[in-house]
Amino acid sequence: MSKLAYFKIPFTKIRVSTVLPIIILALLWMDFSAYSFFVLFCAATHEVGHVIALKLCGAEIYGITLLPFGAVIRSDAESLPYKKEMCVALSGPFFNILLSILFLLLYIVTGHEHLLFLIVCNTLLAFVNLVPVKTLDGARALEAILLEKMSYEKAQVCLENVSTLAFAFLTFCSFLLLGFTGCNFSLVMFCVYIFISVYARREI
Repeated sequence: MSKLAYFKIPFTKIRVSTVLPIIILALLWMDFSAYSFFVLFCAATHEVGHVIALKLCGAEIYGITLLPFGAVIRSDAESLPYKKEMCVALSGPFFNILLSILFLLLYIVTGHEHLLFLIVCNTLLAFVNLVPVKTLDGARALEAILLEKMSYEKAQVCLENVSTLAFAFLTFCSFLLLGFTGCNFSLVMFCVYIFISVYARREI
């Protein structure tokens, strides 16, 4: 199943979900413009932020799996102190916010409209990932904070409750966005992906 679901990029530690190229091609087919490439750039920057943070914290990276929404970085990060785990979790959104500030400064100087899209895209990506839903960076950071202050069992119960409420909020926002725009299904698809990854698998 693993060989069918993923393929490995030669001479690297990177595996790619077979669904990811299909989604990228569909995105480019629907909108073959600079904006589609900007979205991919912002997502890649987010993951690069995590990799850099892991390296700075002294963690060893065993492999990276690129998924339809985000990536899984296999490392020995669980051996890091909780504060460093939190920094690693927040590094992706931090890089996106940093880019937003950089593009804002460039926009003030140049006034180029593409920079506005990059500002919005990076900001939205950062804040969505900060929502404390399991599999997202916000939940990983929250888990590190909770584990430092309470037992593992209590931390997991607290995280589970917060994650469920946060997922309900994110789902509500996705339909609100769809209602306002009439065509933006991206956040709805993202919520479906999270549901399958976190909640649906629990029933299997």
